[in-house]
Parts: sequence; C-alpha cells; structure tokens
Amino acid sequence: MMGSGGDNGEMERVMIELSLDGGEKGWKVDLGGSQRAVEDDLCMILLVFVDFWVQIHDFPSGLVLEVMARQFGNFIGTFLDNYMKMMGTGYRGFIQIGVRIDVRGLLKRRKKIILSQNHSLYARFQYK
Repeated sequence: MMGSGGDNGEMERVMIELSLDGGEKGWKVDLGGSQRAVEDDLCMILLVFVDFWVQIHDFPSGLVLEVMARQFGNFIGTFLDNYMKMMGTGYRGFIQIGVRIDVRGLLKRRKKIILSQNHSLYARFQYK
C-alpha cells in the first residue's frame, strides 16, 4: 500500500540510488534480505530468438512420426518439443511442434515433400 508504511521510504531510497547513466557495474537492490547484483548490462542482451508453437498442415497421416516432427522443427528453426498427445489421440489434419526461431530472418511458409518420383506435396506451416 502506498503511503501507509515505513517500507515505502526504504523503497524510495533504493529507487533514488539506482542509476541508468552507465557509471555503475550493476544495481544492488535488497530483495527480502538477500542482495543481488546485476553484473550484465541488460540493454546489451539480444532478444532475437522467440519460441513458437508451429502447426504443420496438409501433411499425410502416414508420415506423422516423431522423426519427421524433429526434421520439420530443425528446418524452421531449432526444434524444441512436439505435442505427441495430439498425435496419440488421432490425426486431426496437422501436427504441432515447438520451435525456436531467429526473428531477424523470414518465416518459412511451406516445405515440399517428395513422396515418389512422380508425386510430391507441400506441408504448410502456421505459427502460434
């Protein structure tokens, strides 16, 4: 509660001591009796990787395998996880995988799958 206790004065004192001018090596803030120092400059952390759930549509049910899910994940970005429960309850027209993607690149929309010399199809990706 603001203005109802002595803790607000302490918090104000700590907030005043924080500096954003880059002259400090890190911030020291009392978090419940323990002191933690931030040694890294948080403004220098690159936020370029994002985790997505990706649905793979127009995919033949006979090829719904964990190996294929991993290959699709590594094609799109870095494979993280698959949602095998959905595959175990019956094929619903798509599979879902977890992928870490570099947001500086373009999102992939589809992947050609060659089933035989004369037959191929495209698996389509939907990002969640």
